[in-house]
Amino acid sequence: MLSLVMLINRSGAMVIPFLSIYLTEKIGLSKVEAGYVLMGYGVGAVIGTTLGGQLTERFGHYKVQAGSLIATGVYLFILPLLSSFVGLIVGVTTLSIIADTIRPANGASIGYYAKKENVTKAFSLNRLAINLGISIGPSIGGWLATFSYTLLFITDGTTCILAGIAFILYFRNLRKGEDADREERKKSSVPVRKAYTDIPFVLFCILNACFALVFFQILYTLPLFYVEEYAVDTTFVGYMLALNGLVVFAFEMIVVHLWGHKFKVMTFVIFGAALNGLAYLMLIFTHSNALLITSMVLLSFAEIFAMPFAIAWVSNRAGEASRGSYMGLYTSSYAVAHIIAPLAGTQLITYGGFDLLYGVLGGFGLLTALGFYGIVRAVNKPTLLQEDT
Repeated sequence: MLSLVMLINRSGAMVIPFLSIYLTEKIGLSKVEAGYVLMGYGVGAVIGTTLGGQLTERFGHYKVQAGSLIATGVYLFILPLLSSFVGLIVGVTTLSIIADTIRPANGASIGYYAKKENVTKAFSLNRLAINLGISIGPSIGGWLATFSYTLLFITDGTTCILAGIAFILYFRNLRKGEDADREERKKSSVPVRKAYTDIPFVLFCILNACFALVFFQILYTLPLFYVEEYAVDTTFVGYMLALNGLVVFAFEMIVVHLWGHKFKVMTFVIFGAALNGLAYLMLIFTHSNALLITSMVLLSFAEIFAMPFAIAWVSNRAGEASRGSYMGLYTSSYAVAHIIAPLAGTQLITYGGFDLLYGVLGGFGLLTALGFYGIVRAVNKPTLLQEDT
């Protein structure tokens, strides 16, 4: 049911994939100005995920998820009314704060309801639903954008509210068990491990932010690359982004099921980080639609190899009592990347073009893979980052 809620929500996720195009073509901002607005999304994500982790530990994952879904839906109806540079920065930042409080709560909820032996598969199922939704949302969004960008905001907001209603109707009774468990933990004298004192975990989050900084160019600069270098319309952009969702939807559960127990967690994460860099590096060498598709497929497999195993490890390492704070810090690593990625990407394009951008991304992705490998080597305990997986 958690996955179904996310499917409903992500099937309408149309605003963010087209936000860079909306800001430059519809509003008339420069690429650098658009980069600052998109950076606001990252700032809001850091605040939202951190706040979401704290709220989850205090109020429980039910209340945080329900509140975030409904409030995000309502706010998306307001956002297209903003058109000034400063107003858009404030508006997009606020949207991200509200929307991203759900991330640590959703992760904690999956960890709470899933059996321990099925945690990786449970997170993978949730990601499968998200990516199926993402394959639907941008493809429809690209078509709607040819008529009106406002329709993107209305559709996205409506699906958020529908997802919130579905969530509340199903989980309103199940929340009683969560409330009782939370009260029991408050009475317990067992010390709770703090996420920021877990050094291997903190290092992992830093490197995960580096991975995400490269990967998130799929949202921020790839759409601009398609439009400016290939002279395509928003429908084509939507189809390319949908391809990412379809590949992840088709293969992630298969990879987790067939190979998940055969290799160490860091093997998947290292390989995913390397593919992440290679997918951008190859865009420098030639221009063809086949190359674009190949690059997108590699990006999709980078996501498949890295993300589900990383979040499952985080959930298991945290334990029940501190899962909210661990998920908050982990999801904040993605949020930090949301701050840096759009500004860095648009600045590199402005001063050196897309070739410079993708050369830097390719090298940084490969260095990130070496960083993940270095953690394992440095602590001399290859199983340290594999705990309870």
